[in-house]
Amino acid sequence: MKYMLRTVMAAAVLGTMSLGAQAAEDRANVFYYSLNDTFVNALSADMRDSAEAAGLKLSEYDATDDLAKQLTQVQTALAQNKNPLIVNPVDALNGEAVLRNARRAKVPVIFFNRKPLDKVLSSYQDAWYVGTSADMAGEYQAQILIDYLSSHPQADKNGNGQIEYVLIKGEATHQDTQQRTSSFIRTMMNSGIAGEPLYTGNADWSYSKAVNMMRELLFTHKLSEIEAIICNNDAMALGVLNELQAHGYNNGSGNFIPLIGIDALPMAVEAVSRNQMIGTVFNDRRSIAEICVKIAKAYCEGTEITEDLVNLPINNRQIEVPYVKYTITK
Repeated sequence: MKYMLRTVMAAAVLGTMSLGAQAAEDRANVFYYSLNDTFVNALSADMRDSAEAAGLKLSEYDATDDLAKQLTQVQTALAQNKNPLIVNPVDALNGEAVLRNARRAKVPVIFFNRKPLDKVLSSYQDAWYVGTSADMAGEYQAQILIDYLSSHPQADKNGNGQIEYVLIKGEATHQDTQQRTSSFIRTMMNSGIAGEPLYTGNADWSYSKAVNMMRELLFTHKLSEIEAIICNNDAMALGVLNELQAHGYNNGSGNFIPLIGIDALPMAVEAVSRNQMIGTVFNDRRSIAEICVKIAKAYCEGTEITEDLVNLPINNRQIEVPYVKYTITK
């Protein structure tokens, strides 16, 4: 499917005219909700690498999880130029405020990692989303655990045919939290080996908050009661792992609680290889970055955005990058 570019990058056109034979420099503005987020920080490096390879100059902004700050950054950038916006919105519910500014300025906006509501995206013909299916991530986590349990029946410590698990969730208002969680629970319940979790809590994607949550959990539950721990991302899983190891668990031998994350951060992949976690789900941040850059570059050059360009299906200006299970059987 081809998408005609209705927004003309006036700055680039004028730059080309004034420079004559010298080509104008293609540029884009990138806005991150918080570079303190381990995954987003890693993705930002991929974004820079992809932009350099494509010949796209980036101006980068870190909102430090402050919506008002991000909106000010967007407004300031739009006042200075009409370059495409690549946005990881602080406003996890919809990103509507950012889109409203982009539409007013007639500038394309490419959201990534945090998806605005469909009705928000559809309200502007030059709004895009590049990300992953949160439902698939939760389903893959459940499949990793189900496969593990089939070959490790002793993980059901009390032998009741059910898995008493702990679920550490991301931000309460984030759609990925809701979808990853519900998909995991639904898949486990459909398998017949798990019902409601033993404990759930929101650690907001944070390593340190996950550590503190585990410490609080141990006031009311014993580690010997817990048969699995599922985390909505790897940063939290690594925080959980830190606390488990402090109590003599998941050190590669001896006491062990199956632990699963999402993102395939390098430290989580290493933990899987060391049999300290049973798996993670690869969130392909490099492909997300590359596709965002390709779309922004196409706008700068006035070329069509096609499925051949991004190498994935396009559905209503939304591009879904597949997850991949990463696991090593103990």
